[in-house]
Amino acid sequence: MANILDQQAAVVAQAGEQTALQQVQVALHAGQAPTLLGPDGTLIVLPPSVMQVLQQTIDYLALGNHVQVLALPDELSPQQAADLLNVSRTYLLKMLEHGDIPVKKIGTRRRIRLQDVLYYKQQRDTHERQGLAELARLSQEMNLYDDNDTP
Repeated sequence: MANILDQQAAVVAQAGEQTALQQVQVALHAGQAPTLLGPDGTLIVLPPSVMQVLQQTIDYLALGNHVQVLALPDELSPQQAADLLNVSRTYLLKMLEHGDIPVKKIGTRRRIRLQDVLYYKQQRDTHERQGLAELARLSQEMNLYDDNDTP
């Protein structure tokens, strides 16, 4: 099975698109539901889910970032979950055994809800940021960081 993160190539804004991207950003952040003009001339109001994806995509492109839209299934295999968390499959299986992430078995196969993987990732990332902030605070408190060391 192909890696869940390798579904298609990423897109980056081309030179000269910044003005158009900024115009779209202003329109999307204005709070009004944008519309599309259909082939028959009818106006189609974009649903909130499409608006959110479009807004995030335009914001990232305007910053010069590469963007890739990724469609994820509701349930993942252990390998897909491991890829999403950037851990090995073996490590993920140990996490499942310890109950860090809920898992259900269908026959001999394990299935993990995407929602549970994303929640675990959010909690892990928050914990890591808090740890780094605490480490930085302690380093400054112990005078281990010297502003004069920077070039």
